Amino acid sequence: MLAATLVPTTAAAHRFWEESDPAVKGNQKVHFFKNVSMFGGLLIAGADTDGKPGVAWRARHAATDVKREARRLAKDARREAGLAKAQLT
Repeated sequence: MLAATLVPTTAAAHRFWEESDPAVKGNQKVHFFKNVSMFGGLLIAGADTDGKPGVAWRARHAATDVKREARRLAKDARREAGLAKAQLT
């Protein structure tokens, strides 16, 4: 909802390209690009979760899952090496 109201407000209220005074034009540019960046942040926030945990949470847990899987694979490899060694003797 916030993103939907931000677009027309930004387009109507911060028309820096129509300003002739450099000070006013600069001020309008600042507000225009501030609103554009807020819109981008809203898009990321809205698309990021979709009812699921955010990107940071998923990244942390993915790293934990990778570590857990690496430990399991190392344990399996040690076990298989031990079995192979026992068969050779």
